[in-house]
Amino acid sequence: MNYYKIKQDGIADIKVSDQPLEGYIQFEVGDEPKELEQALLNEVQKRKDLKTSQEYLNETDWYYIRKLERNVEVPADVVTKRAESVKFIQDNT
Repeated sequence: MNYYKIKQDGIADIKVSDQPLEGYIQFEVGDEPKELEQALLNEVQKRKDLKTSQEYLNETDWYYIRKLERNVEVPADVVTKRAESVKFIQDNT
């Protein structure tokens, strides 16, 4: 089996092993290069989306502090988007 992971700088680190490697994603020997390239691109995009989702949660935390301190309602669109962000993070980590 072959495994790859993407380092922080976006470079794929490919290892050949017959055992799963922690932090690496498996791919089959003989996969078409375009399939591997697409898998790498998908992983990079997922990481970007995870970062964006976490940043959104961080940026909107103050709505909930305001709700607790002054009982001002959190806008519905913020509640919806935060719920989507939380679900995306949970589903992808």
